[in-house]
Order: sequence, then C-alpha cells, then structure tokens
Amino acid sequence: MSIIFFDVDGTIYDSGVPAYVRDAFAYLKKSGHILCLNTGRAKGIVPASVLELGFNGMVTGTGSMVYFGDKLLFENYIPLNIIKNACQSFLKRNMAFCIETYDIMYESKRMSELRNLMLKKSRDRSQLEHLETDVINIREPVDSFDFSKNVIKISYLLTHYEDEYLHHLLNDACFILEEKINTEGYIYGEAVCKGSSKSRGAQIICDYLNIDRKDTVAFGDGMNDLDLIEWAGIGVAMGNSSDDIKLAADFVCGDIAEDGIAAAIRSLEL
Repeated sequence: MSIIFFDVDGTIYDSGVPAYVRDAFAYLKKSGHILCLNTGRAKGIVPASVLELGFNGMVTGTGSMVYFGDKLLFENYIPLNIIKNACQSFLKRNMAFCIETYDIMYESKRMSELRNLMLKKSRDRSQLEHLETDVINIREPVDSFDFSKNVIKISYLLTHYEDEYLHHLLNDACFILEEKINTEGYIYGEAVCKGSSKSRGAQIICDYLNIDRKDTVAFGDGMNDLDLIEWAGIGVAMGNSSDDIKLAADFVCGDIAEDGIAAAIRSLEL
C-alpha cells in the first residue's frame, strides 16, 4: 500500500478529467492505495469533476489547508495586515494580481486583461492553467474583496521590476514560487504564508496516518510541485513538466493527453 499524491492542472485535469484517469483511480483504490489531492487551488475552486474522483485526503492552496476525510489537519493564512498593504500597493501600481480565498478569486483588472490575452496567445499554458476553472461565478473584482475573509494565496503576472517590488513587500511573511513565462516576458508566481508548501502538507497527512515518506508517490508538473516531487519516495513528473521538474523526479511519464498516469502505474507496478 502506498499513499499517492496528485496535482490537478496538467496532471489529472485538462478542461475535464480524462476517462483513463477515472479508470486509473478505480484501479488504485481497488489495490488498496490511499489517494490524496495536492493542488495549488483552494478546495472551493477545485473542479467538481476532480472532487468526484473520491480522494481520501487533500492538500489545497499549495499546502495552506490540509484535510483527511472530513478532518481539517492544518490551516495557514496570509496575515491580514500583509494582505491590506499588498492590495493597496499593487492596485496603486496597476499590477496584475489575484487574491485567492477558499472559494473566490478576487482579480485585479490588469490581471484579468493579461490572463485572457496570454491564454489566447501562449503555446505553453501550463503556468496559467490553474487560473482556469469549471466552477461558475468564482471571480470577483479585487475592489470588492472582503478583508474579513481568510486569504490562502496571492497569484500574479508581473514584469521584472514589479516582481522586485512584490518581493520587497512579501518576502518576510510569504513563501514565494515563480517562473518566467518565456513567450510573454512576464513572471508568473504565487505567494502563500510561510510554513505552507505541498511537501509539508503531504508530510502532515503522512504523520496523521503514521505512514513513512518512503511509501509515498507524487505526480505533478508545475513549479509548485517541485518540493513535493523531491520529497516523495517516488516523484513522478508529467511529460509536460519543465526540465527542472523532470530532473528532480525519479520517473518521467507521458503527459495527460498521452495517458501518462496509466503508463506510470504500470511501470511502477502500483
């Protein structure tokens, strides 16, 4: 028996959950494995078709909230004073950013413009896929943000100089992950409260179940999966992953369109 962690976008979800992924999950459950979601998305923004796969546990918001069954094991939010200062400063500079809560993404006008433009133009959508969703009405203008709500993550698309300013504001309080969108010249990133990460969320579930890390497998493809893939007993990079992710992995499978997870299950004899 293993505990297996799955990223969402570009791993098990691409404008829907492929039929082979549903079949693979049924097989893994029948084999007695524990299946856990491990995503940058907040739980309330995970597509319904993904939740229907029936995970035993969930690490959401890049490790900001961790669940097993109905039990909340961990929660860690960006401090309110940091959010207020960042929101005011970023809006003043017309920066492209999004404040993410449990169920709503509060998006600046500049973020909406850039996201829509890049999703139309970019050949490499992987950095932007998590900003898409099949959940209806989860976007609101950032001007309407309710500061009484807990903030799981700040995501953004910034120029080099804007990114330097963001780090100046957030470095002390946040764990920041980012990568350059080469075809557009922008930096895509996300910031969560320090103490949150996908690997820490996975470790919290393992500790709760008294399962050794060597008995874990993790599938992912994005920048926020790197620490999880390095941490897992077996780290699996999807074929659409960046070179950094593939180099860190123990195994590289095909991408989601190539039935990558099914092939990995056979090769790893799970």
